Amino acid sequence: MRPILSSTEFKDTYYGIGLMSGTSLDGLDIAICSFDLAKEYQPKMIHFNTVSWPSDLETLIRKCTSVENVSLYDLTYLNRKGAEFFADAIQATLKIAKISKKKIDFIGSHGHTIYHIPSHNSPDGKAATLQLIDADQIARKLGVVTISDFRQKHIAAGGEGAPLVVYGDYSLFASPIQHRILLNLGGMANLTWLPANSSIDSIVTSDTGPANKLIDLAVQEYDSSLKMDVDGKLASQGKVNQEVLNLALEDPFFKKAFPKSTGPELFNKIWMMKLTEHLSHVDRIATMTALTAKSVSIAIKQLVGQEDAAVYVSGGGASNRTLISMIAKYLPETIIAPFDELGFSADSKEAVLFCWLGFQTYLGMNLSSPKKSGIQKPVLLGKISIPD
Repeated sequence: MRPILSSTEFKDTYYGIGLMSGTSLDGLDIAICSFDLAKEYQPKMIHFNTVSWPSDLETLIRKCTSVENVSLYDLTYLNRKGAEFFADAIQATLKIAKISKKKIDFIGSHGHTIYHIPSHNSPDGKAATLQLIDADQIARKLGVVTISDFRQKHIAAGGEGAPLVVYGDYSLFASPIQHRILLNLGGMANLTWLPANSSIDSIVTSDTGPANKLIDLAVQEYDSSLKMDVDGKLASQGKVNQEVLNLALEDPFFKKAFPKSTGPELFNKIWMMKLTEHLSHVDRIATMTALTAKSVSIAIKQLVGQEDAAVYVSGGGASNRTLISMIAKYLPETIIAPFDELGFSADSKEAVLFCWLGFQTYLGMNLSSPKKSGIQKPVLLGKISIPD
């Protein structure tokens, strides 16, 4: 067997780049990884970098994301202009890492999610999703095969399109002896339940609800010049309104069975302000932080049951000390550990996983899914953009 995008036999070492831009819009995460035959082609991160969106593009992408009505002109322009930013950010990162782009075999790009419709919100009961950032632009500008749009194939095969971390989580982080929850706190919160010595069908991956998105929105209501609650300092100054917290947890999303997906299409400023308009700014921030912590802890308890499990936390929320302390309070008998203990930094996890997904497609490797995902046969994820 040969890589589907190469006329040569398998190499001992491949080099790839993974790209992730999440709903928090805290920047483009770029992970440069190697895959060595001697290590069974497991990814080794060579360099990681986060590049902030240029202010004009950040404004445009916020204008276009998770809203029902948007300018087709803006979407079309963003698809191309955002790709130029991705390519420029990759070139700058390669320069910092002192790696020639000629050494890179492929790029795995998540793009940026503009709108996501979970199956439970769709008129026909089937999920739909849209990610922008034109991979052909990236491929041509860099001269590197670029693999993108991973979520579309997942939906076409019968899945939700999210979260896609299940594939890499199972292959890279499952343990023969330890029950694990891999918790990612991005704009939304998602987790993967990895029972010890598990098969692909025994794991569960699902969104649990909001994470940084509502916290960030609450912070921006307090001070529009701020983007986030650094270290959770503002939340620590407020008081959690238990009545509002309980009311928020009555949202039908939290009652749905796993697996499920969501996004800022539901958990947005309008949703937040209906619940919290009477709260002070710091109390709103504290309560939205508690909502993330409580909804995550409820999901973990439902999945883990009476088992002892370690929770490894990644994503931007991992650096929010107040959020992490709240999760620990709601899960007093559970080990809460930084994702770094598994060999990758908390910030880099998703970029590494999309590099790994791109590598699977580059080699022509179909991926098996848990039966609960709705996908019955192995699938080859992503669309392939060839430079020439």
